[in-house]
Amino acid sequence: LLKTLRNDNNGSPFNAVAFSPNGRLLAAGSWDKTIKLWKVKQGKLLHTFTGHKDAVWSLAFSHNGKLLASASYDKTIKLWDVSKGQLRRTLKRHQDSVFAVAFSPDDNRLASASHDKTFKLWNVKQGKSLLTLTGYKQVVFSVAFSGDNQFLATANDDATIFLWGMNNNQLLGILKGHKDSVLSVAFSPDGQHFASSSGDKTIKLWK
Repeated sequence: LLKTLRNDNNGSPFNAVAFSPNGRLLAAGSWDKTIKLWKVKQGKLLHTFTGHKDAVWSLAFSHNGKLLASASYDKTIKLWDVSKGQLRRTLKRHQDSVFAVAFSPDDNRLASASHDKTFKLWNVKQGKSLLTLTGYKQVVFSVAFSGDNQFLATANDDATIFLWGMNNNQLLGILKGHKDSVLSVAFSPDGQHFASSSGDKTIKLWK
């Protein structure tokens, strides 16, 4: 153990953590509706972001390290200016809790997954919803872009994975193999493989 970071969040648990791309900052989202931002090396608390009206469930830094996205049970996504410690904008289009957020490799788009059985693509600069992709029978838990920005995978409560092509926003395939909810997906750095974790107590690797 290198370090324990503590704060005055009234004993509320942390639901999400994310490192900045350079590894110097650590963000943590809490059940108490706040987000803490620390300097890792010094263990110093830099900012406490407030504004969500319910628990913060997922965090993602932009690849350039300038923005932090937070997903909440309050049905919103917030974009924070990391250096200034200020709210940049709030994205409101989901009809239920937002479980996951992810920036595209070029930082132009943000993907979000929700309890409302959809995932959305957003224009980061304009804060506008570009597309709502439907077809899901149950909750979408996780979303991930491939490193080459060609593909996007979603983890779904009905034990499936949807693989989308980002050039035309078309569904390329529905991957089946898990026997319980798929809770998380992640691409390898070269984009040739991705992993999925599930409530069926397995992790699967896909080509």
